[in-house]
Amino acid sequence: MSIEMILFSFAMVFLLASIILPKTPFYNKRNQYISLSIGWVLFSLFWALRFPYYVFKTRSVVYLFVLPFAIIGCLLLASSALTAIKENKELPRGYFTVTTSGTIASLIYMPFTLVDFLRKWAIESMTKQTFFFMQKLGITNVEITVGPEFGYQSGLLFENDGLTYLTYIAQNCTGIGSMAIVLSILWITNISTPKKLLYSIASLLIIHILNTGRNIMIAVGYGNQWFDVLEPTLAPILGYEDPHLVSFFLIDKVIAQLGSVIALLIIFYIFLQKFPELQDRLMEVLILFNQQLPDTISNELEKYY
Repeated sequence: MSIEMILFSFAMVFLLASIILPKTPFYNKRNQYISLSIGWVLFSLFWALRFPYYVFKTRSVVYLFVLPFAIIGCLLLASSALTAIKENKELPRGYFTVTTSGTIASLIYMPFTLVDFLRKWAIESMTKQTFFFMQKLGITNVEITVGPEFGYQSGLLFENDGLTYLTYIAQNCTGIGSMAIVLSILWITNISTPKKLLYSIASLLIIHILNTGRNIMIAVGYGNQWFDVLEPTLAPILGYEDPHLVSFFLIDKVIAQLGSVIALLIIFYIFLQKFPELQDRLMEVLILFNQQLPDTISNELEKYY
C-alpha cells in the first residue's frame, strides 16, 4: 500500500468519524473537532504528495493553480477546528457542509484513482465509448491500443500523413472527478431523495456527454495537429523534444481543462440558484476563511519578527 493510499484512508476515517460522531451517544465536541483537524491535515499531506504527479507529470495548468488552494484550504480548515477548541467556540454550519461534501466527493473519486481494478474499468470503459462515438462521427483513421500508463487498453492511435499520434485516456479523462463534486453538492441539499436521484442522473448524463466530447476533441485535435503553426515557438518553452506535442498540450492541458472548469462552475452556479441554502453555507465558509487566513499569516510572521 502506497503512502498516498495510507494518508487518504486515515484522512477519510477521521473526517467520517467527525461527521458520524454527533449522531452517536459518544459525542463530544472536543473529540469531534480534534478528529476534524487531524483529518484535514492528513488530507493536505495527501494532496501535497499528489502535486508532482498532477503538475509535473501531467503538466496540468489547471492543477497548477487548484492544488495549492486545495492544500492551503485543508490546512485552514484544520486550523479553524483547533482554534475553535482553544477558544471554546462553535464551528459554523458551513464548515460541516464543506467537510461532508469534501468527504463524499473524495470517497467517490479516490477509489477510482488508487484502486487498480476500479481505475482500469473506468479508463477502459471511457476509451471504448470515446472510440465508439468517433467511429459514429466518421473518424476511421484511429484504433484502440495499449496506453503508456498501467498497460491498459486506453490508447487512441491516430494516423495522419504517414505519421502516428497517440493519445490515451487517463484517470482525469473519465469525468469521475466532476461527477463526484456534483454528487457531493447534490446530496448535502435539503431536497427529497427522489429529486436528488433525478438531479444526479441528469447531472451525470450531462457531464458524461461533455467529457466524451472533450476526449474526442483532444484525440482529433492532436491527430490532425490543429496548432502545428505554434510548434517552433512553444516546443522549446514547454520542453518538448517532439514539437507535435504542442497541439496536444494546448488542446488538452489548456482548452479542454479550462472548458471542464467552466462547465463545472456553470453547474455549480445553477445549483446555487436552485438551492438557496447552499449560498448561505458558502458565505459562512468564505467568512470563516476570511477570518482564519489573516490570523494564520499573522501567527506565522510573529515567529520570525
